[in-house]
Amino acid sequence: MVQKNGEKPSTKKDLVEFEDRIVHQFKIISEELMQKIDLVAEGVTNVNENLGRVEQRLVEKVVNVENDLSSIIRVSYLDLSKRVDDLDRRVKELEKTISH
Repeated sequence: MVQKNGEKPSTKKDLVEFEDRIVHQFKIISEELMQKIDLVAEGVTNVNENLGRVEQRLVEKVVNVENDLSSIIRVSYLDLSKRVDDLDRRVKELEKTISH
């Protein structure tokens, strides 16, 4: 056993007891460490799940915005196409009027 005054263990029994205490303390510390590692792992799992849900919502929003923009562009293109066609028709009518 280690003396209170800091002397080293003097007998084999003292060494065995000292070793047993060290092993016991190591087991306690390693169990606490494993519990903390388990908590961290659980936290990482939760964060990953949350990120997965956030990612899915963002993907859905991007797809919705893309669809909305495609619809708006399609409608705008059709409207512009009609205007151009109408202007072409009017120009042709004016050309006919001027040439007669």
